[in-house]
Amino acid sequence: MCGINDVVVGSIRGMGTAVSPMLVSLAGICGFRLIWIWGVFPYLRRTFEGTNTQYMLLFISYFISWAITLAFQLLVYKKTYNKLKIKFTAKEKEQSV
Repeated sequence: MCGINDVVVGSIRGMGTAVSPMLVSLAGICGFRLIWIWGVFPYLRRTFEGTNTQYMLLFISYFISWAITLAFQLLVYKKTYNKLKIKFTAKEKEQSV
């Protein structure tokens, strides 16, 4: 999942946009994990105290943050792709006239 995120981010950066994938990655991975550790995990930890499940709940934040980030990265990819497609289509029409 993390590797797929890297490929999508690299594709977006290759299309000439570097800031938006960086911000989505920062918010999706770092931001979500901070919210999980400070907000969700303490509540779930008390619920499953004394079991190994509490550690699995911490580790699951990795997969969830990658999935959320991938979803938003794919939206950024589609938006960037469509913007470039319109730009190059207009440029081709301009050159053919």
